[in-house]
This record gives sequence, C-alpha cells and structure tokens, in this order.
Amino acid sequence: MMKNLKKRLRIWMLPIAVTLFSTLMTNCTNAQNNELPRTIEVTGSAEMAINPDLIKLDVVITEDFNKNKKDDFLKILKKNGVTDDKIAFQSQQENWWYYYHYYNHTEVRYTITVDSTVNAMGLMEDLKEPWVRRINISEKTNTQLQAYRKEVKIEAVKAAKEKAAYMLEALGEELGAVISIEEVNTDKNQTNPCYWWGATNTNSMASNSVVSSSKSGNNYVPGVSMQKLRYEVKITFYIK
Repeated sequence: MMKNLKKRLRIWMLPIAVTLFSTLMTNCTNAQNNELPRTIEVTGSAEMAINPDLIKLDVVITEDFNKNKKDDFLKILKKNGVTDDKIAFQSQQENWWYYYHYYNHTEVRYTITVDSTVNAMGLMEDLKEPWVRRINISEKTNTQLQAYRKEVKIEAVKAAKEKAAYMLEALGEELGAVISIEEVNTDKNQTNPCYWWGATNTNSMASNSVVSSSKSGNNYVPGVSMQKLRYEVKITFYIK
C-alpha cells in the first residue's frame, strides 16, 4: 500500500518538476535577452570660418528739387565695377516741410550686390558723400556654402568617432558598430537647424575639429568679416 502511494506520488510530481524546470530556463533566457547592450554616446563638432563672396548693401541717398544725385551715385557704382544688373531700386519716399518756403526732401533706397569682381573697399570710400544717408550690409553669403556644409558635417562625424575610440582605449575597450546618429541643433537664431551663419563672435562654444579657413576660396569680398559655419552631431556606438 505504501509503495503504491509513493509510486503514484512520483508520477504526479514529475510533470510539476518538468514545468518548473522549463519555467526557470525560460526566465534565465529572457533575462539574458533583456540585458542592456554596452554602448557609448558621444558628441562631435566641427567648424569652418568662411569669407563671404557675395554681400548686399542697402544704400539710401537723399535728393531735393535743386540737387539730383542719382547720376553721381551711378557714376560711383560704375567706377568701382558695379554693373547695372547688380543695382536694384527698392523705394522712394518724399518728405515735405515748411521752413520759410516749401522744401522737398526725397530719400531713395537701392540694393547693391557686391561680389569679388567689385572694388568693395573703393566703393565704400567713394560713397562717403553728404548725400549718402545710410549704408548697411543686409546680407552676407558664400556661393559654395552647401559644399562647405557637407565638409563640416563629415569632420564632425569623424571627430565623434575619434573621441569615442580614445575614451574606450583608456578603459581597455574597443569601439563597435554605430547604433544611431543624431543631428544637434546649435543654431542660436533658429533659422537653420544645426548651423549658424553669423559673425564669429556669436557663440563661444569650442569645436572638436576646426577646418582650415583657407578652404573657403580666394574669391571673396575684401574688408567684410568672416562667417562661421558650425555643425554638431551625437552618435551612439556599441562597445565590443
């Protein structure tokens, strides 16, 4: 009787043991599968100082009914290499007031495109006339800007990889494959993500890599401050 009871008990416990063992092995496997991979996340950045090769000037001249200065203005432009296709009329505003007699004062605004073919320094010097009311630079650009952006992007990615490699080397580890690459928005004016195109003192952030400014070419408008093109990237790598 006792033997039969023990035999039945062993038979009844066997499926339970198998089930518990199977559950334990499954939990161990899931724990191994859910283990977080070893990774390293770094940022890399690069910048290039570029000479603008094209600028636009807003010029306001004043005239009255006794003195028409348009012809003088156009002579100065032509003298310094500004062709007709680089001159654009913007607006004209007439102001009247009475001072012993009615007096007409007219402000005429032009936009002048200046590139490397124009004697920019000579133009600015010749425009120092009493009837030139105001001159300001409304736009600076470089015709090769897209190519320079690509170059700075590549340098930023290289800088991130180099940083991750030497950090892991210090720990006796090796760099693995790339998991993700993220562009970082560093543009302070929010006009173009990941870039700023402004004066070199607009941001004090240091970059991992500085691309030679000589790569911005020799055809530029002299006397105009250089511009800074900067790119930053965040990359996650596996650790071998």
